[in-house]
Amino acid sequence: MIAVDVNKLVLYCMLLHCHTSTCYPVCIIDLLIRRGSPVSPPGVRMTALQVAVHRWDFYGVERLLYAGANVNEVGDPNGEIPPYMDTTFSACSPLHILRTGAYGLQHIEEHVHLKKSRGESRAAIEALLLEFGALDFVFD
Repeated sequence: MIAVDVNKLVLYCMLLHCHTSTCYPVCIIDLLIRRGSPVSPPGVRMTALQVAVHRWDFYGVERLLYAGANVNEVGDPNGEIPPYMDTTFSACSPLHILRTGAYGLQHIEEHVHLKKSRGESRAAIEALLLEFGALDFVFD
């Protein structure tokens, strides 16, 4: 049996989230947020928002911000690294990740097809981040 920290469910699900027709009638991210799962659990290398931005997931970014995620939060440099987490941008703000990072799912073949459609949403993600007060920075 695998032990799962229920406080990190939004993050774990965001690592594999591909908001498509498979999310209907209920998206797991929406369900977890409605059930009170934290959107920014402590003790992880990257936040769920950083992950969503790195994967150009407009829907995920939108849901996390409206649920109270801190638009400028970065992960814990000594935090846990869950499976499938690319920590290349762990010290970068979500806005910096969007502006400088490549599409975050290139290494998972079945998700490469999403790059084109999600690439079209980058401007909308940037506008949303800026609306919530995002800053472009990197911690050393």
